[in-house]
Amino acid sequence: MIRQVDTDPWVVDKITLVAKFFGVTEGAVRKWINKGMPREHGERARHYRYDLSVIYVWRQQIEEDARDASAPGQDDQESAELEREKERIDVAHRRLKYLNEAGKLILRDVAIGEIQNMLNRIRSRLEALPEELGSSMPPDVRADYIQDAKHKVRLVLTEIAGWATEV
Repeated sequence: MIRQVDTDPWVVDKITLVAKFFGVTEGAVRKWINKGMPREHGERARHYRYDLSVIYVWRQQIEEDARDASAPGQDDQESAELEREKERIDVAHRRLKYLNEAGKLILRDVAIGEIQNMLNRIRSRLEALPEELGSSMPPDVRADYIQDAKHKVRLVLTEIAGWATEV
């Protein structure tokens, strides 16, 4: 039986991945589980799925409750707000790092290079197309057909060149 893999990159099925994402030990994650960390039952008994975004929100709420319990003053509240913003940025950074390591992200320059390679292959095939199609035409219409087809291909290539500059 083939196990269906969740397509959501934020849902993982191993404590080690949760620990890696949050930059903590597996023991810390087990403590969070004992404190009520959200998790879903997986496909088999004693297997769980962990939604990293839900766990993040849960951790934020736990930390906020702990801060509220200490009743900070105005300066402490500003400091706490800055700390929360720093944590949000840190989580965003870890999220991008995790997605990159999982192969879900590619660098902008790499993407642009791949798109340009693809457009060059399309250009190459389109430029050859009029001759290929014209070779099966009767001789009396072949030259006009090829000339007309080349003109249409140039129009398409001009449009594609416009797409390439938008990238």
